[in-house]
Amino acid sequence: MPKAARIVLIVLGVLLLVLVGAYFAMPSHVSTSVTKTLNAPPEALFSHAGNLRTWQAWTSWANADPTLTWTYGETTSGVGGRMQWAGKDGKGSLTFTEVVPNEKLAFTMTFGDFKPTKGSMVFTPKGAQTEVTWTLEADLEGAYRLAALVFDSAIQEDFTKGLSALETYTTDNPIPDKASLETQTPPGSN
Repeated sequence: MPKAARIVLIVLGVLLLVLVGAYFAMPSHVSTSVTKTLNAPPEALFSHAGNLRTWQAWTSWANADPTLTWTYGETTSGVGGRMQWAGKDGKGSLTFTEVVPNEKLAFTMTFGDFKPTKGSMVFTPKGAQTEVTWTLEADLEGAYRLAALVFDSAIQEDFTKGLSALETYTTDNPIPDKASLETQTPPGSN
C-alpha cells in the first residue's frame, strides 16, 4: 500500500475515533433557556402566550417554514390546550400541561421522531415590565445525541426572536377578551 494511502487511512481512522468519542461525550439530556425583560405587564404577555392560536403570530418557528399548516385542539388555552403543525420539515405538536395564570405555562412538545420535550415560560413582574424565562429540555437518544452540539445556540436564537416578537405583538394587540380569542383564526390555520 502506498504511503499516501496509509496516511489517508490513518487520518480517516483518527477522525472516526474522534466522532465516536464525541458521540459518547455528548449529553443525553439537554436544557436551555432564555430570559428577557419585556416592556409589558405579565397579564398582557400571558394573554397571548397562554393561547396557542396566537403563537404563529409571534414565534420564530412560524416564520421558518412558509408551508406550515396549523390545527388546534378543542381548547387552545389552559391545561390541555393543544396545537399541531405540519410543514416541509415534518409534523409536531404542543400541549399545555400546567398553567398558572399570569405566572407560568408548562408544555410538552413533539417534533418528528424526537422524544417529547418539556418546556415552560415563567412570567415575573419587574415594575411595569416582565421578566420572561423560556426553557426547553430534551432527552436525546441514538444519533440525535449529536444534536446537543447545536441545541443551545439554535433554541436560544429562536427563543430570543420569539420573546422580542411576543413583546411587539403584545404592544400591537392589547389584551383580547376570551370570546375573540376562541374565534380568532390566524391565516394558514384550520
